[in-house]
Amino acid sequence: MNIGDLVKWTKAEHAYHLACGTVSLHSHRRCGIVLDRNPYRVFVLWANGDFLAQAPGTIVAINEDW
Repeated sequence: MNIGDLVKWTKAEHAYHLACGTVSLHSHRRCGIVLDRNPYRVFVLWANGDFLAQAPGTIVAINEDW
């Protein structure tokens, strides 16, 4: 994943939040853009305006550098 890629939650992350979360965030995590990254975290601006540090294994690229 590179800066500028569109990302979404993995199916595993979605299932985890359905099972353990009190509020479903899936609709907010369908599309985000990678703004920065380091070896441990990927910083994503989600469509609802949240800016979060995500573990690389919790998101998947929708498209890669078009």
